[in-house]
Amino acid sequence: MSNYTRKKRLLLVAPYSSKKVGGIGTWSINVLNYIRKEKLVEVCFQNTALNVEGFVQQNLVLRLPWGVVNSLRIILVTIKNLFVYKPSTVHYTSSASFALFKDYIIAYVSTKIFKVNFVIHWHFGRIPALRDENNWEWKWLLRVAKLCSNSIVIDKKSLVALQKFVPNVVFIPNPISSSLENEAKMTSNHRMRPVRGRVVFVGHVVKTKGVCELVEACSRLRSLKELVIVGPCGEEMKKHLCSMAQERDNGEWLFFKGEIPREKVFDELKQAVCLCLPSYTEGFPYVVMEAMALRVPVVATNVGAIDDMLDVQSKQPAGICVPVKDVVALENALARVLEDTSWAEQLGETGNQRVLCDYTLESVVKQYNDWWE
Repeated sequence: MSNYTRKKRLLLVAPYSSKKVGGIGTWSINVLNYIRKEKLVEVCFQNTALNVEGFVQQNLVLRLPWGVVNSLRIILVTIKNLFVYKPSTVHYTSSASFALFKDYIIAYVSTKIFKVNFVIHWHFGRIPALRDENNWEWKWLLRVAKLCSNSIVIDKKSLVALQKFVPNVVFIPNPISSSLENEAKMTSNHRMRPVRGRVVFVGHVVKTKGVCELVEACSRLRSLKELVIVGPCGEEMKKHLCSMAQERDNGEWLFFKGEIPREKVFDELKQAVCLCLPSYTEGFPYVVMEAMALRVPVVATNVGAIDDMLDVQSKQPAGICVPVKDVVALENALARVLEDTSWAEQLGETGNQRVLCDYTLESVVKQYNDWWE
């Protein structure tokens, strides 16, 4: 058992789903398993995952009332846990939007009625944009944050945006899983030789992930031999991307792998010269951590926490960040990684070391523990 904590009662409120990979669900699995394994605190976990059928998720008329019912359920269950479990600290995750009304009620009840230490964890990267827009969502986010004992954000841009308005804001990155940490350790001294000219994209194949810009950039690159797209893809998008790829060599360099198990994703990354993720918006994309752990350089847009993860402002970055929708910048970044193999290798090595230094569960959960005090 670690020697940096004393036993306290923690109520962890977050979504948990073993069926989905990425986002808050992955964070919950990793952190909860680590807390229980190390016996850091007495933890009561409250799952806030909205488990509905696919047709409900796609139907706005059905999704709205279902969301209201689920919000009421979360409020009532949280109050019950506060009363029965009597935690000293609540660690509560939020993605803002309409859930802020629920978040406000729970934060108010926790801090004003039950008088507990309430840590809110903002698990998204839109905080700077909300501040600039100064819309209803930003105003309600501030109302919630001002009720809380502490706020945790997942990127430095959000830290700067929020700390001017509310006290006790801290930046703490999301951790990698224990299994990925083991992969990183095994890869730290040796990486298998990647396939020459191979770039991999991992994620939902939709416009907002920048896949159209990616295919356009790759269609101009003679040094690119294969673009492998991993993730669920609709037929219309697939046809559109294949049509774009025809601009060079009849599009024979474009491959779709579909949705595959995580172990297979690792195999695809290990064979790649780089991972490319040109998204329009992101929070803390887990696939970037996976690539870094596997010593794979990353080319991505400077959204969410990505530039922090890659440490692009330092003299030893783990990848390159480009502006959103900038095809020329994306083409140039990919060309440099593909053509300068020694530099690409250095990027990958730096990423691997950075993951093992700053993003392990031991390192990150220790920081959480400081704010649970």
